[in-house]
Amino acid sequence: MLISVSARFAPLTQRIPPTSDQMITDPTEVDDCDHLIRDVIDTTAIEHPLDRSALAPPSIATVAFESPLTIRTAHNSAPEIATKAQLERLIATHDLRQWTFTHEVVIDEKSIPHSHPVLTVHTRHLKQDDELLSTYLHEQLHWFLTRHPEQTKAAEADLAKLYPNVPVGYPQGANDTESTYLHLLVCRLEQQADLAVIGEQRTADAMQFWAGDHYRWVYRAVLADGAKIDEILRRRGLADPDARIANSR
Repeated sequence: MLISVSARFAPLTQRIPPTSDQMITDPTEVDDCDHLIRDVIDTTAIEHPLDRSALAPPSIATVAFESPLTIRTAHNSAPEIATKAQLERLIATHDLRQWTFTHEVVIDEKSIPHSHPVLTVHTRHLKQDDELLSTYLHEQLHWFLTRHPEQTKAAEADLAKLYPNVPVGYPQGANDTESTYLHLLVCRLEQQADLAVIGEQRTADAMQFWAGDHYRWVYRAVLADGAKIDEILRRRGLADPDARIANSR
């Protein structure tokens, strides 16, 4: 099933009224991709030289087009189909464009959620909308950080000074030391995204759930030291992920 995110079009057609000695066709006819495709000037009836600058089409602001989001199941099982419908409902209910850095999603009941090469979530949160939504945002934010490798590496070095010793391995940390530092960034950004989407109380509940589930030390550090992690994110230019801006470039 394909979920199409509506593209936004700017009105781009503007007529230049003809004068008594000019016949000018519409200079700014465009196709539905907002590319200028015609700038035709009929000079057959022009008897006097014209100031061509007056005929230039108005400037056209760049319009960002959003790719459609594709969600598919790995095994087409009943839990995967139900989770697919659940995630589609959540995406339709909430405006998640700011955090949509990748547009391909797989529901796989046999996989641990991961971001690459394809964003993948599992089926364990069929009755937990907020946790499924938070997981989805978490994996999207991995894609944001992979777009900024140098800044991310610098932020991880900053975190190493703040936390010289971090846990590695389930349930307290991530797979290795570097990944634990990375997840301090991802989980703090996840918390901020949750706050924007589902509000303070539901975000607090979700973070408490994660702090007792996996990356436990990481989520507890995010809850205790959020302001310190925020300062590192700001210093390294990672504080405001926005796919709407990134995808328009």
